Amino acid sequence: MSSYANVQLFARGRNPEEIRAAALASLRASLGGSWIEVPPGEPCERVVLIGPAEEWIAVYDDDAPDPRPLAAMLSAATRAPAVSITVLDGDLLQLTIFRDGAPAADATNWPGYFRGAAPPARVQGDPAAWSDFIVPAGDDALLDAWQRGTEPEPATAVVQRMSALTRWSPQLATSGARTLTTRAGFTQLCLRRITTPAPSGAPHLDLLGGSPGVTVRTGDTVNVVVIARGSGSAPSMNVTFSGPAADFIQPRSITLTAGGHAAELTLDATGTAVVPFGPAPRVELIAAFTAVASGSGLLRIALQPVGGEEAVREIAIRID
Repeated sequence: MSSYANVQLFARGRNPEEIRAAALASLRASLGGSWIEVPPGEPCERVVLIGPAEEWIAVYDDDAPDPRPLAAMLSAATRAPAVSITVLDGDLLQLTIFRDGAPAADATNWPGYFRGAAPPARVQGDPAAWSDFIVPAGDDALLDAWQRGTEPEPATAVVQRMSALTRWSPQLATSGARTLTTRAGFTQLCLRRITTPAPSGAPHLDLLGGSPGVTVRTGDTVNVVVIARGSGSAPSMNVTFSGPAADFIQPRSITLTAGGHAAELTLDATGTAVVPFGPAPRVELIAAFTAVASGSGLLRIALQPVGGEEAVREIAIRID
C-alpha cells in the first residue's frame, strides 16, 4: 500500500507569487550548514519540490516522511495557512492545519490505527476549522466527504473528496516527492549533504534545517522548528535555549521526537531540558514561545547527546 506526504500552502485571496517566493526563500534558508544545493543533473541525496504559484502551493521533501515540521516552518515564514497531508500504508490519513507556525487543528480517519482499533465511521476532526478552505463554505459538505461507506476505504479516497471542496489539485494532494509524476511549473532543489559523518558508534547530530528568522509583535507566539539527523548511541540528550532573544520570550510548549519516542520538555533555570532518550535517524524539535518584550537578537538552540558534541541552530528573532 502507498505512503506519501506533502504540504499544501494556502494562497487564495493573496498574491501567490509572493507567498511562493517567501516559501522558497524559507526552504533555502532552512538548509543550514548540512546541505548544499547542486546544479541540475548532478547526483543529489535529497529533493525538495515547490509547485506553481496557485491558490494552493504544493511542497514536497523526500527527506521528511512527517511533513508537519515543514508545514509549521512554511506557515510561519509566509504567514499563510498550511495543511500537512500524510497517508501511511494507504490506510491512515493524518491532516494538520498550521497557522503562523503553530498547529491549529488535526483530523484523522483512524485515530486508533497504532493501537489496532477499528476505524470510525467518519474522519475525526472539527469541520469548522476548515471553513476558510471550503468552496462553497459550509460544514455539511465536509462532513459528507469525511463519511465513509459501510466498508473500509483507502485514505486517498478521503483526500480526493476533500480536494473537490478545498480545490486542492487531486494529483498533487495524493502524491509524495518520490511519486509525483507531473512537475510542470515546479522548482526543484537538488541537495547534497556536506557534513562529515561521525565515527561509527559515537553519538552525533547533523542539523538538517529549521525555522528561518522570525518577526512578531509583543504578545504573539514565536514558533521554532529544528530538524536533525542522529547517529550513534546515547542514553539521553540535552536541549538548551540561550542567546539574547531568550530574554524576550517565555516557553509555552516544547516537544522533541526521535524515532518512536516523544517528550514534552520543561526548561530549568538555565534554559536546559533533559530528553530521556538518545538520538535517532530523525530528530524534530518544535517549540512555541510567547513574545513578552520588544527587542531583537539570536535565539541559540543547542541539541547535545550525552557523550557527543552540540548541534547548534541560531534563529534571528525580532519582537516589535
